[in-house]
Amino acid sequence: MSEAKCEEEHVPKYLFTVTTPEQEAELARLRLEIDRLGDKFLGCGLEHPKTLQCVLDCAELCYTTRKFEEAAKWFRHAWQGVGRAMNRPFELPHILVYRTQARLAKTLCDLRRFKESEPLFREALAGLETHLGQDAAELIPSVDGLSIVLHELLELPEAEETFLRLRRLHEINTGPMHPDTLSILNRLALVLRDANKLAEADRICVESLEHCTIVLGRDHPTTQTSVEIAAYVRHAMGMSEEAEDMFRLALSTNERQLGYDHPNTVTIVSKIGMLLSDQQDFEQSEEFHRRALKACIDNYGRDHERTLDEVHFVGVLVLRREDVVEGEQLLRWALTGRQALYPGIPHPSMLASAHHLAVLMQRKTLWRYDPRAEDWLRETEELYRLALKGRQEMPSMGPSHKETIETAKCLAVFYDDEGRSNEAEGLWCLVFKACKATKGLLNVETADAAYALATILQHQHRYVESAAVFKEAVEGYRHVYAPPKVTRAGWEEDDEKRPHPVLEDAILVQESVEKLALFGGSDSK
Repeated sequence: MSEAKCEEEHVPKYLFTVTTPEQEAELARLRLEIDRLGDKFLGCGLEHPKTLQCVLDCAELCYTTRKFEEAAKWFRHAWQGVGRAMNRPFELPHILVYRTQARLAKTLCDLRRFKESEPLFREALAGLETHLGQDAAELIPSVDGLSIVLHELLELPEAEETFLRLRRLHEINTGPMHPDTLSILNRLALVLRDANKLAEADRICVESLEHCTIVLGRDHPTTQTSVEIAAYVRHAMGMSEEAEDMFRLALSTNERQLGYDHPNTVTIVSKIGMLLSDQQDFEQSEEFHRRALKACIDNYGRDHERTLDEVHFVGVLVLRREDVVEGEQLLRWALTGRQALYPGIPHPSMLASAHHLAVLMQRKTLWRYDPRAEDWLRETEELYRLALKGRQEMPSMGPSHKETIETAKCLAVFYDDEGRSNEAEGLWCLVFKACKATKGLLNVETADAAYALATILQHQHRYVESAAVFKEAVEGYRHVYAPPKVTRAGWEEDDEKRPHPVLEDAILVQESVEKLALFGGSDSK
Protein backbone atom coordinates (compact mmCIF):
# COMPACT_ATOMS: atom_id res chain seq x y z
CA MET A 1 0.00 0.00 0.00
CA SER A 2 1.35 3.43 -0.89
CA GLU A 3 1.87 6.25 1.61
CA ALA A 4 -0.88 8.27 -0.12
CA LYS A 5 -3.29 5.37 0.35
CA CYS A 6 -2.20 5.10 3.99
CA GLU A 7 -3.02 8.79 4.59
CA GLU A 8 -6.28 8.53 2.71
CA GLU A 9 -7.52 5.75 4.98
CA HIS A 10 -6.09 7.48 8.09
CA VAL A 11 -3.89 4.53 8.98
CA PRO A 12 -1.43 5.60 11.71
CA LYS A 13 1.79 6.51 9.92
CA TYR A 14 4.07 5.34 12.69
CA LEU A 15 2.14 2.12 13.33
CA PHE A 16 1.65 1.15 9.71
CA THR A 17 3.72 -1.65 8.20
CA VAL A 18 4.08 -1.29 4.45
CA THR A 19 2.98 -4.41 2.60
CA THR A 20 5.67 -5.34 0.11
CA PRO A 21 4.82 -6.75 -3.35
CA GLU A 22 6.25 -10.08 -2.20
CA GLN A 23 3.91 -10.15 0.82
CA GLU A 24 0.91 -9.25 -1.34
CA ALA A 25 1.85 -12.04 -3.77
CA GLU A 26 2.21 -14.50 -0.90
CA LEU A 27 -1.19 -13.48 0.50
CA ALA A 28 -2.80 -14.00 -2.90
CA ARG A 29 -1.12 -17.43 -3.17
CA LEU A 30 -2.31 -18.47 0.30
CA ARG A 31 -5.89 -17.39 -0.41
CA LEU A 32 -5.93 -19.46 -3.61
CA GLU A 33 -4.35 -22.40 -1.79
CA ILE A 34 -7.03 -22.23 0.92
CA ASP A 35 -9.74 -22.31 -1.74
CA ARG A 36 -8.06 -25.27 -3.47
CA LEU A 37 -7.39 -27.32 -0.34
CA GLY A 38 -10.77 -26.51 1.14
CA ASP A 39 -12.70 -27.98 -1.77
CA LYS A 40 -14.08 -31.26 -0.45
CA PHE A 41 -14.02 -32.87 -3.91
CA LEU A 42 -10.70 -31.57 -5.34
CA GLY A 43 -8.79 -30.90 -2.12
CA CYS A 44 -8.45 -32.16 1.43
CA GLY A 45 -11.45 -30.41 3.00
CA LEU A 46 -11.72 -27.35 5.22
CA GLU A 47 -10.77 -29.20 8.42
CA HIS A 48 -7.75 -31.09 7.15
CA PRO A 49 -4.43 -30.19 8.84
CA LYS A 50 -2.94 -29.00 5.53
CA THR A 51 -5.86 -26.60 4.96
CA LEU A 52 -5.80 -25.35 8.55
CA GLN A 53 -2.03 -24.78 8.43
CA CYS A 54 -2.51 -22.73 5.26
CA VAL A 55 -5.27 -20.72 6.99
CA LEU A 56 -2.98 -20.06 9.96
CA ASP A 57 -0.15 -18.94 7.68
CA CYS A 58 -2.53 -16.55 5.93
CA ALA A 59 -3.80 -15.20 9.29
CA GLU A 60 -0.27 -14.59 10.57
CA LEU A 61 0.75 -12.78 7.38
CA CYS A 62 -2.39 -10.61 7.52
CA TYR A 63 -1.57 -9.78 11.15
CA THR A 64 2.06 -8.94 10.29
CA THR A 65 0.90 -6.53 7.57
CA ARG A 66 -1.72 -5.06 9.98
CA LYS A 67 -4.74 -6.32 8.05
CA PHE A 68 -6.40 -7.02 11.39
CA GLU A 69 -9.97 -7.54 10.18
CA GLU A 70 -8.89 -10.20 7.68
CA ALA A 71 -6.49 -11.70 10.23
CA ALA A 72 -9.35 -12.04 12.73
CA LYS A 73 -11.47 -13.78 10.08
CA TRP A 74 -8.74 -16.34 9.30
CA PHE A 75 -7.81 -16.92 12.95
CA ARG A 76 -11.48 -17.56 13.78
CA HIS A 77 -11.72 -19.93 10.81
CA ALA A 78 -8.62 -21.82 11.97
CA TRP A 79 -9.72 -21.93 15.63
CA GLN A 80 -13.17 -23.30 14.80
CA GLY A 81 -11.72 -25.70 12.23
CA VAL A 82 -9.13 -27.09 14.64
CA GLY A 83 -11.83 -27.49 17.29
CA ARG A 84 -14.07 -29.49 14.95
CA ALA A 85 -11.15 -31.55 13.71
CA MET A 86 -10.33 -32.88 17.18
CA ASN A 87 -12.61 -35.87 16.71
CA ARG A 88 -11.39 -36.62 13.17
CA PRO A 89 -8.98 -39.46 12.32
CA PHE A 90 -6.00 -37.18 11.61
CA GLU A 91 -5.64 -36.19 15.30
CA LEU A 92 -4.53 -32.60 15.85
CA PRO A 93 -2.88 -31.74 19.20
CA HIS A 94 -5.35 -30.15 21.60
CA ILE A 95 -2.91 -27.36 22.48
CA LEU A 96 -3.20 -25.98 18.94
CA VAL A 97 -6.82 -25.03 19.71
CA TYR A 98 -5.74 -22.78 22.59
CA ARG A 99 -2.80 -21.27 20.72
CA THR A 100 -5.08 -20.32 17.84
CA GLN A 101 -7.73 -19.00 20.23
CA ALA A 102 -5.12 -16.79 21.92
CA ARG A 103 -4.02 -15.38 18.55
CA LEU A 104 -7.65 -14.59 17.67
CA ALA A 105 -8.11 -12.87 21.06
CA LYS A 106 -4.97 -10.77 20.51
CA THR A 107 -6.18 -9.67 17.07
CA LEU A 108 -9.58 -8.65 18.48
CA CYS A 109 -7.75 -6.76 21.24
CA ASP A 110 -5.76 -4.84 18.60
CA LEU A 111 -9.11 -4.01 16.96
CA ARG A 112 -10.23 -2.68 20.39
CA ARG A 113 -12.98 -5.30 20.63
CA PHE A 114 -12.13 -5.90 24.26
CA LYS A 115 -15.38 -7.51 25.40
CA GLU A 116 -15.07 -10.11 22.64
CA SER A 117 -11.43 -10.84 23.37
CA GLU A 118 -11.72 -11.19 27.17
CA PRO A 119 -13.53 -14.59 27.29
CA LEU A 120 -11.31 -15.92 24.49
CA PHE A 121 -8.15 -15.00 26.42
CA ARG A 122 -9.52 -16.60 29.60
CA GLU A 123 -10.45 -19.86 27.88
CA ALA A 124 -7.17 -20.06 25.96
CA LEU A 125 -5.18 -19.36 29.13
CA ALA A 126 -7.02 -22.06 31.08
CA GLY A 127 -6.36 -24.60 28.30
CA LEU A 128 -2.67 -23.72 28.03
CA GLU A 129 -2.25 -23.96 31.82
CA THR A 130 -3.76 -27.44 31.76
CA HIS A 131 -1.32 -28.65 29.11
CA LEU A 132 1.83 -26.67 30.01
CA GLY A 133 1.59 -25.75 33.70
CA GLN A 134 1.31 -22.43 35.53
CA ASP A 135 4.77 -21.01 34.72
CA ALA A 136 5.34 -21.88 31.05
CA ALA A 137 6.73 -19.15 28.77
CA GLU A 138 3.96 -19.83 26.25
CA LEU A 139 1.44 -18.40 28.73
CA ILE A 140 3.03 -14.94 28.54
CA PRO A 141 1.18 -13.64 25.41
CA SER A 142 -2.21 -14.71 26.81
CA VAL A 143 -1.58 -13.23 30.26
CA ASP A 144 -0.22 -10.08 28.61
CA GLY A 145 -3.29 -9.72 26.37
CA LEU A 146 -5.70 -10.37 29.25
CA SER A 147 -3.96 -7.72 31.38
CA ILE A 148 -4.40 -5.14 28.59
CA VAL A 149 -8.08 -6.02 28.17
CA LEU A 150 -8.81 -5.81 31.92
CA HIS A 151 -7.07 -2.43 32.15
CA GLU A 152 -9.02 -1.08 29.17
CA LEU A 153 -12.30 -2.35 30.64
CA LEU A 154 -11.35 -0.68 33.97
CA GLU A 155 -11.47 -3.96 35.90
CA LEU A 156 -8.56 -2.61 37.90
CA PRO A 157 -8.21 -5.04 40.85
CA GLU A 158 -8.04 -8.05 38.52
CA ALA A 159 -5.84 -6.09 36.07
CA GLU A 160 -3.37 -5.48 38.91
CA GLU A 161 -3.30 -9.19 39.82
CA THR A 162 -2.81 -10.15 36.16
CA PHE A 163 0.09 -7.70 35.71
CA LEU A 164 1.74 -9.08 38.87
CA ARG A 165 1.40 -12.57 37.45
CA LEU A 166 2.82 -11.36 34.13
CA ARG A 167 5.81 -9.87 35.95
CA ARG A 168 6.43 -13.20 37.73
CA LEU A 169 6.23 -15.13 34.45
CA HIS A 170 8.78 -12.81 32.86
CA GLU A 171 11.10 -13.07 35.87
CA ILE A 172 10.96 -16.87 35.68
CA ASN A 173 11.36 -17.17 31.92
CA THR A 174 13.43 -14.14 30.85
CA GLY A 175 14.98 -12.86 34.08
CA PRO A 176 14.22 -9.97 36.48
CA MET A 177 16.35 -7.43 34.59
CA HIS A 178 15.24 -8.27 31.07
CA PRO A 179 13.79 -5.25 29.15
CA ASP A 180 10.44 -7.05 28.81
CA THR A 181 10.29 -7.58 32.58
CA LEU A 182 11.14 -3.92 33.25
CA SER A 183 8.48 -2.73 30.78
CA ILE A 184 5.88 -4.69 32.80
CA LEU A 185 6.77 -2.53 35.83
CA ASN A 186 5.88 0.58 33.83
CA ARG A 187 2.49 -0.80 32.85
CA LEU A 188 1.80 -2.02 36.40
CA ALA A 189 2.49 1.52 37.68
CA LEU A 190 -0.19 2.89 35.32
CA VAL A 191 -2.76 0.38 36.62
CA LEU A 192 -1.94 1.33 40.21
CA ARG A 193 -2.23 5.01 39.32
CA ASP A 194 -5.65 4.43 37.74
CA ALA A 195 -6.68 2.48 40.86
CA ASN A 196 -5.61 5.52 42.94
CA LYS A 197 -2.85 3.53 44.68
CA LEU A 198 -0.45 6.40 44.14
CA ALA A 199 2.17 5.62 46.80
CA GLU A 200 2.51 2.06 45.53
CA ALA A 201 2.63 3.28 41.93
CA ASP A 202 5.39 5.75 42.81
CA ARG A 203 7.41 2.98 44.48
CA ILE A 204 7.13 0.83 41.34
CA CYS A 205 8.18 3.81 39.18
CA VAL A 206 11.28 4.46 41.26
CA GLU A 207 12.21 0.77 41.10
CA SER A 208 11.67 0.64 37.34
CA LEU A 209 13.62 3.84 36.64
CA GLU A 210 16.59 2.71 38.75
CA HIS A 211 16.78 -0.70 37.07
CA CYS A 212 16.29 0.70 33.56
CA THR A 213 18.98 3.35 34.01
CA ILE A 214 21.52 0.80 35.30
CA VAL A 215 20.74 -2.05 32.89
CA LEU A 216 19.66 -0.26 29.71
CA GLY A 217 21.08 3.27 29.95
CA ARG A 218 19.42 6.69 30.11
CA ASP A 219 18.53 6.92 26.42
CA HIS A 220 16.96 3.46 26.03
CA PRO A 221 13.25 3.60 25.01
CA THR A 222 12.20 1.58 28.08
CA THR A 223 14.05 4.02 30.34
CA GLN A 224 12.33 6.94 28.64
CA THR A 225 8.98 5.23 29.18
CA SER A 226 9.86 4.86 32.87
CA VAL A 227 10.55 8.60 33.08
CA GLU A 228 7.20 9.39 31.42
CA ILE A 229 5.18 7.07 33.66
CA ALA A 230 6.94 8.38 36.77
CA ALA A 231 5.87 11.85 35.63
CA TYR A 232 2.26 10.63 35.20
CA VAL A 233 2.26 9.30 38.75
CA ARG A 234 3.87 12.43 40.23
CA HIS A 235 1.22 14.50 38.43
CA ALA A 236 -1.54 12.36 39.94
CA MET A 237 0.08 12.89 43.37
CA GLY A 238 -0.18 16.67 42.90
CA MET A 239 3.56 17.18 42.34
CA SER A 240 3.00 19.24 39.17
CA GLU A 241 6.33 21.07 38.97
CA GLU A 242 8.37 17.90 39.39
CA ALA A 243 6.16 16.11 36.85
CA GLU A 244 6.57 18.96 34.35
CA ASP A 245 10.37 18.84 34.64
CA MET A 246 10.33 15.10 33.98
CA PHE A 247 7.98 15.47 31.01
CA ARG A 248 10.08 18.25 29.44
CA LEU A 249 13.19 16.09 29.82
CA ALA A 250 11.39 13.20 28.13
CA LEU A 251 10.05 15.53 25.41
CA SER A 252 13.51 16.81 24.44
CA THR A 253 14.85 13.24 24.31
CA ASN A 254 11.95 11.97 22.20
CA GLU A 255 12.11 14.90 19.77
CA ARG A 256 15.79 14.18 19.26
CA GLN A 257 15.50 10.38 18.97
CA LEU A 258 12.05 9.78 17.47
CA GLY A 259 10.98 13.00 15.77
CA TYR A 260 8.71 15.98 16.34
CA ASP A 261 5.40 14.24 15.49
CA HIS A 262 6.11 10.67 16.64
CA PRO A 263 3.22 9.28 18.75
CA ASN A 264 5.44 8.98 21.85
CA THR A 265 6.52 12.62 21.44
CA VAL A 266 2.92 13.75 20.93
CA THR A 267 1.78 11.93 24.08
CA ILE A 268 4.29 13.93 26.14
CA VAL A 269 3.26 17.17 24.42
CA SER A 270 -0.33 16.47 25.47
CA LYS A 271 0.67 15.67 29.04
CA ILE A 272 2.64 18.92 29.35
CA GLY A 273 -0.49 20.70 28.13
CA MET A 274 -2.47 19.08 30.94
CA LEU A 275 0.12 20.09 33.53
CA LEU A 276 0.10 23.69 32.31
CA SER A 277 -3.69 23.70 32.59
CA ASP A 278 -3.42 22.50 36.21
CA GLN A 279 -1.03 25.40 36.81
CA GLN A 280 -3.62 27.85 35.36
CA ASP A 281 -1.45 28.61 32.31
CA PHE A 282 -4.35 28.05 29.92
CA GLU A 283 -2.96 29.94 26.94
CA GLN A 284 0.24 27.89 26.75
CA SER A 285 -1.71 24.73 27.55
CA GLU A 286 -3.94 25.29 24.53
CA GLU A 287 -0.87 25.74 22.32
CA PHE A 288 0.51 22.36 23.40
CA HIS A 289 -2.84 20.60 22.96
CA ARG A 290 -3.37 22.12 19.51
CA ARG A 291 0.07 20.88 18.48
CA ALA A 292 -0.86 17.41 19.75
CA LEU A 293 -4.24 17.54 17.97
CA LYS A 294 -2.68 18.38 14.60
CA ALA A 295 -0.17 15.55 14.95
CA CYS A 296 -2.87 13.05 16.01
CA ILE A 297 -5.04 13.89 12.99
CA ASP A 298 -2.01 13.36 10.73
CA ASN A 299 -0.99 10.14 12.47
CA TYR A 300 -4.33 8.50 13.22
CA GLY A 301 -7.20 10.30 11.50
CA ARG A 302 -10.13 12.26 12.93
CA ASP A 303 -11.96 9.42 14.72
CA HIS A 304 -9.11 7.70 16.57
CA GLU A 305 -9.20 7.57 20.37
CA ARG A 306 -6.02 9.64 20.72
CA THR A 307 -7.32 12.30 18.35
CA LEU A 308 -10.61 12.51 20.25
CA ASP A 309 -8.71 12.96 23.53
CA GLU A 310 -6.98 16.03 22.10
CA VAL A 311 -10.22 17.34 20.59
CA HIS A 312 -11.76 17.15 24.07
CA PHE A 313 -8.83 18.90 25.76
CA VAL A 314 -8.82 21.75 23.23
CA GLY A 315 -12.63 22.02 23.48
CA VAL A 316 -12.48 22.43 27.26
CA LEU A 317 -9.80 25.14 26.98
CA VAL A 318 -11.76 26.96 24.27
CA LEU A 319 -14.87 26.80 26.49
CA ARG A 320 -12.85 28.32 29.33
CA ARG A 321 -12.14 31.42 27.24
CA GLU A 322 -15.87 31.65 26.37
CA ASP A 323 -15.62 30.78 22.65
CA VAL A 324 -18.95 28.97 22.63
CA VAL A 325 -19.10 28.34 18.88
CA GLU A 326 -15.73 26.58 18.48
CA GLY A 327 -16.11 24.96 21.88
CA GLU A 328 -19.40 23.34 20.89
CA GLN A 329 -17.97 22.08 17.58
CA LEU A 330 -15.00 20.48 19.35
CA LEU A 331 -16.93 18.97 22.26
CA ARG A 332 -19.61 17.52 19.96
CA TRP A 333 -16.85 16.02 17.81
CA ALA A 334 -15.31 14.45 20.93
CA LEU A 335 -18.63 13.16 22.31
CA THR A 336 -19.96 11.61 19.09
CA GLY A 337 -16.58 10.05 18.36
CA ARG A 338 -16.28 8.55 21.83
CA GLN A 339 -19.85 7.25 21.75
CA ALA A 340 -18.97 5.45 18.51
CA LEU A 341 -15.76 4.06 20.07
CA TYR A 342 -17.52 2.81 23.23
CA PRO A 343 -21.08 1.84 22.21
CA GLY A 344 -23.14 0.99 25.27
CA ILE A 345 -20.14 1.44 27.62
CA PRO A 346 -20.11 4.36 30.12
CA HIS A 347 -16.44 5.06 29.45
CA PRO A 348 -14.92 7.87 31.60
CA SER A 349 -13.73 9.85 28.57
CA MET A 350 -17.18 9.75 26.94
CA LEU A 351 -18.81 10.86 30.20
CA ALA A 352 -16.30 13.72 30.51
CA SER A 353 -17.24 14.96 27.03
CA ALA A 354 -20.95 14.73 27.90
CA HIS A 355 -20.37 16.72 31.11
CA HIS A 356 -18.41 19.53 29.44
CA LEU A 357 -20.82 19.79 26.51
CA ALA A 358 -23.63 20.09 29.07
CA VAL A 359 -21.75 22.94 30.77
CA LEU A 360 -21.46 24.70 27.41
CA MET A 361 -25.14 24.14 26.54
CA GLN A 362 -26.16 25.43 29.97
CA ARG A 363 -24.37 28.69 29.19
CA LYS A 364 -26.19 28.88 25.87
CA THR A 365 -29.54 28.55 27.67
CA LEU A 366 -28.91 32.00 29.14
CA TRP A 367 -29.77 33.35 25.65
CA ARG A 368 -33.48 33.04 26.42
CA TYR A 369 -34.49 35.14 23.45
CA ASP A 370 -33.16 32.49 21.06
CA PRO A 371 -35.96 30.27 19.67
CA ARG A 372 -33.73 27.21 20.16
CA ALA A 373 -33.44 27.81 23.94
CA GLU A 374 -35.98 25.09 24.83
CA ASP A 375 -34.04 22.50 22.82
CA TRP A 376 -30.83 23.60 24.51
CA LEU A 377 -32.45 23.24 27.95
CA ARG A 378 -33.63 19.73 27.14
CA GLU A 379 -30.23 18.69 25.77
CA THR A 380 -28.40 20.17 28.78
CA GLU A 381 -30.46 18.07 31.18
CA GLU A 382 -30.03 14.91 29.06
CA LEU A 383 -26.25 15.34 28.91
CA TYR A 384 -25.90 15.99 32.63
CA ARG A 385 -28.09 12.96 33.41
CA LEU A 386 -26.02 10.79 31.07
CA ALA A 387 -22.77 11.89 32.74
CA LEU A 388 -24.17 11.58 36.29
CA LYS A 389 -25.71 8.13 35.80
CA GLY A 390 -22.57 6.77 34.15
CA ARG A 391 -20.26 8.14 36.84
CA GLN A 392 -22.48 6.91 39.69
CA GLU A 393 -22.65 3.37 38.28
CA MET A 394 -19.01 3.04 37.22
CA PRO A 395 -17.06 0.83 39.68
CA SER A 396 -13.95 3.02 39.38
CA MET A 397 -15.95 6.17 40.26
CA GLY A 398 -19.21 5.83 42.18
CA PRO A 399 -21.38 8.43 43.99
CA SER A 400 -18.50 9.87 46.07
CA HIS A 401 -15.98 10.39 43.26
CA LYS A 402 -14.98 14.02 42.70
CA GLU A 403 -16.15 13.98 39.06
CA THR A 404 -19.53 12.48 40.05
CA ILE A 405 -19.90 15.20 42.69
CA GLU A 406 -19.02 17.90 40.14
CA THR A 407 -21.68 16.69 37.69
CA ALA A 408 -24.27 16.45 40.48
CA LYS A 409 -23.47 20.05 41.52
CA CYS A 410 -23.86 21.34 37.97
CA LEU A 411 -27.18 19.53 37.47
CA ALA A 412 -28.43 20.81 40.85
CA VAL A 413 -27.60 24.41 39.84
CA PHE A 414 -29.35 23.82 36.51
CA TYR A 415 -32.52 22.57 38.27
CA ASP A 416 -32.43 25.45 40.73
CA ASP A 417 -32.13 27.98 37.90
CA GLU A 418 -35.13 26.35 36.22
CA GLY A 419 -37.23 26.58 39.41
CA ARG A 420 -37.22 22.79 39.94
CA SER A 421 -36.36 23.05 43.63
CA ASN A 422 -37.34 19.50 44.63
CA GLU A 423 -34.94 17.96 42.12
CA ALA A 424 -32.24 20.46 43.08
CA GLU A 425 -32.74 19.63 46.76
CA GLY A 426 -32.31 15.90 46.10
CA LEU A 427 -29.05 16.43 44.28
CA TRP A 428 -27.63 18.84 46.87
CA CYS A 429 -28.46 16.26 49.56
CA LEU A 430 -26.46 13.67 47.60
CA VAL A 431 -23.54 16.10 47.17
CA PHE A 432 -23.58 17.10 50.85
CA LYS A 433 -23.57 13.47 52.02
CA ALA A 434 -20.82 12.51 49.55
CA CYS A 435 -18.63 15.46 50.59
CA LYS A 436 -19.13 14.69 54.29
CA ALA A 437 -18.23 11.03 53.68
CA THR A 438 -15.08 11.75 51.66
CA LYS A 439 -13.83 15.13 52.94
CA GLY A 440 -15.37 15.53 56.39
CA LEU A 441 -17.64 18.25 57.70
CA LEU A 442 -14.94 20.90 58.23
CA ASN A 443 -14.15 21.31 54.53
CA VAL A 444 -14.96 24.13 52.13
CA GLU A 445 -16.64 21.87 49.55
CA THR A 446 -18.82 20.29 52.24
CA ALA A 447 -19.66 23.76 53.56
CA ASP A 448 -20.54 24.99 50.05
CA ALA A 449 -22.88 22.01 49.55
CA ALA A 450 -24.49 22.61 52.96
CA TYR A 451 -24.97 26.30 52.15
CA ALA A 452 -26.62 25.50 48.78
CA LEU A 453 -28.92 22.90 50.37
CA ALA A 454 -29.84 25.23 53.25
CA THR A 455 -30.65 28.02 50.79
CA ILE A 456 -33.09 25.79 48.89
CA LEU A 457 -34.77 24.74 52.16
CA GLN A 458 -34.99 28.43 53.13
CA HIS A 459 -36.72 29.29 49.84
CA GLN A 460 -39.19 26.48 50.52
CA HIS A 461 -39.93 28.13 53.95
CA ARG A 462 -38.57 25.06 55.77
CA TYR A 463 -36.77 27.27 58.26
CA VAL A 464 -36.04 24.76 61.03
CA GLU A 465 -34.35 22.34 58.64
CA SER A 466 -32.63 25.20 56.86
CA ALA A 467 -31.22 26.64 60.10
CA ALA A 468 -29.75 23.25 61.09
CA VAL A 469 -28.00 22.87 57.73
CA PHE A 470 -26.81 26.50 57.74
CA LYS A 471 -25.25 25.78 61.14
CA GLU A 472 -23.18 22.96 59.58
CA ALA A 473 -22.14 25.27 56.73
CA VAL A 474 -21.01 27.97 59.18
CA GLU A 475 -18.98 25.41 61.18
CA GLY A 476 -17.22 24.35 58.00
CA TYR A 477 -16.52 27.92 56.85
CA ARG A 478 -15.37 28.95 60.33
CA HIS A 479 -12.82 26.13 60.32
CA VAL A 480 -11.55 27.11 56.86
CA TYR A 481 -11.69 30.92 56.98
CA ALA A 482 -11.34 32.07 60.62
CA PRO A 483 -9.99 31.04 64.04
CA PRO A 484 -12.71 29.60 66.30
CA LYS A 485 -12.35 32.54 68.74
CA VAL A 486 -13.67 35.11 66.25
CA THR A 487 -17.23 36.05 67.26
CA ARG A 488 -19.95 38.30 65.87
CA ALA A 489 -19.47 40.76 68.73
CA GLY A 490 -15.72 40.81 68.18
CA TRP A 491 -15.88 41.87 64.54
CA GLU A 492 -18.62 44.47 65.19
CA GLU A 493 -16.32 46.18 67.71
CA ASP A 494 -13.20 45.97 65.55
CA ASP A 495 -13.59 46.03 61.76
CA GLU A 496 -10.14 44.49 61.31
CA LYS A 497 -11.42 41.32 62.97
CA ARG A 498 -14.12 40.83 60.35
CA PRO A 499 -14.03 37.26 59.03
CA HIS A 500 -13.78 36.14 55.43
CA PRO A 501 -16.76 37.47 53.40
CA VAL A 502 -18.03 33.93 52.75
CA LEU A 503 -18.09 33.14 56.47
CA GLU A 504 -19.64 36.50 57.34
CA ASP A 505 -22.41 36.01 54.78
CA ALA A 506 -23.11 32.48 56.05
CA ILE A 507 -23.33 33.65 59.66
CA LEU A 508 -25.70 36.50 58.80
CA VAL A 509 -27.97 34.23 56.76
CA GLN A 510 -27.92 31.58 59.49
CA GLU A 511 -29.01 34.14 62.09
CA SER A 512 -31.78 35.37 59.81
CA VAL A 513 -33.12 31.87 59.20
CA GLU A 514 -32.92 30.96 62.89
CA LYS A 515 -35.11 33.99 63.66
CA LEU A 516 -37.59 32.89 61.00
CA ALA A 517 -37.58 29.37 62.45
CA LEU A 518 -38.20 30.78 65.93
CA PHE A 519 -40.88 33.34 65.05
CA GLY A 520 -42.10 32.30 61.65
CA GLY A 521 -44.01 29.19 62.56
CA SER A 522 -43.71 25.63 61.28
CA ASP A 523 -41.78 24.18 58.36
CA SER A 524 -44.82 24.16 56.11
CA LYS A 525 -44.08 24.94 52.49
